[in-house]
Amino acid sequence: MCGSPCTGNTGSVPTSAIPQYLMRTSATNFGHLSRGTFGVTSFIVPDLDRLKEVTNYAQFRDNAPETRGAVTGGSTGDIDEKVYGGYAEINGTSELFGRELRANAGFRYTYTKQHVVGPSQIGTAIVDIVADSNYEEVLPSANLSYDVLDNVKLRFAVSKSLTRPDAGSILPGVTFSDPSAQIATAGNPALQPYTSDNIDVGGEFYTGGAGYIGVALFRKSINGFTATIQQATPFSELNIPVDALQATQRQALLDRAAASGVAVSAVPITVNLPVNLNNLVIKGIEGTWNQPLDFVFKGLGFQANGTHITQKSDSGLVAAGVPRWQYNLQGYYENYGLSLSLNYVWQGGVIAANAPQNNLPLGLLADARGQLDLSAGYQLPFMNKAVRLTLDMLNLTNAPIRTTFGYDNATYNVYYPGRQVLFGLRASF
Repeated sequence: MCGSPCTGNTGSVPTSAIPQYLMRTSATNFGHLSRGTFGVTSFIVPDLDRLKEVTNYAQFRDNAPETRGAVTGGSTGDIDEKVYGGYAEINGTSELFGRELRANAGFRYTYTKQHVVGPSQIGTAIVDIVADSNYEEVLPSANLSYDVLDNVKLRFAVSKSLTRPDAGSILPGVTFSDPSAQIATAGNPALQPYTSDNIDVGGEFYTGGAGYIGVALFRKSINGFTATIQQATPFSELNIPVDALQATQRQALLDRAAASGVAVSAVPITVNLPVNLNNLVIKGIEGTWNQPLDFVFKGLGFQANGTHITQKSDSGLVAAGVPRWQYNLQGYYENYGLSLSLNYVWQGGVIAANAPQNNLPLGLLADARGQLDLSAGYQLPFMNKAVRLTLDMLNLTNAPIRTTFGYDNATYNVYYPGRQVLFGLRASF
């Protein structure tokens, strides 16, 4: 800690001194993008220029040692992957109760050899960790389509699919994500791909022309789904010497050891580690209605689509970014060289990142959001109709994108993408 006044000799600012490095800034720069009001006129933000001065930031920056890590703090390394595969497929048609039954079936075989090399701290030295893994899968699939009536079709499909782990998750090495050495992120070279057993049942009722109403039910049973968990690990098991830590991290670690009355090697570190979960089941239903309205006005029509999804896993973790509810509504007109489309897409609130986050048992939640877009085009009636004018207006209501930290009133970030208006001219020669 530095004294008062802080001279920056240690590159840190004590908690008691933080208020003198805060300043007030107007909310105008944030609020002008919103249609409503925030209810506040200013924000409290850090005075970064003063903080850089008192912490001697420039000197630390210029004299920072070079490391074998990415500038983002992520792991680095090399991955050599060879994938061998093959497939077989059979197709056929038959009759059932006087109606056509179409079918295809097959399988895909895949074999993967993976060689991962990444730098990691072992004791006082940085050495390359090498991990080799091989895995193979047989991925069968089958599809059936049956004409119940001339305008009614039923469909059934089963399959098995494979998803390989993210490359960044299998690189070895441990990186600290905070200045007090409490939270670390580790790679997992033993991470395996996950497979999904899929079942889909659905059908369509054709209303005439391009019109139809469709309903589909689906279920995905995912084995080995990849998720990040937090686990307490003694500092000694990280294979990082205390002297390799930054000054603030080293002092914080020593302080925690002294406060708890244990050796530094026994101080627990919270490690974020990607692992394979036992099972995740995703079930859902989707409805679609596409209906031309030529009987009202030639060229007029609409499309509607909605999906409801539920998730359940042994650990309570779910696939991030999958909303429980979402729908899409579109009205369109196409005639006399003119095309118009008004489209509204709505997505319910969703888990953006599973808990825990920032060492707290809370996840990041994305707000429900709807976006309204307009698209138009006109084929000029001269020059052999070789010229077309286009207009695209995106996010007409200026809907923001916001995530919260566990609670609705704890905004994590908010982004106003703004409205976009794009004019275009297309010509063919």
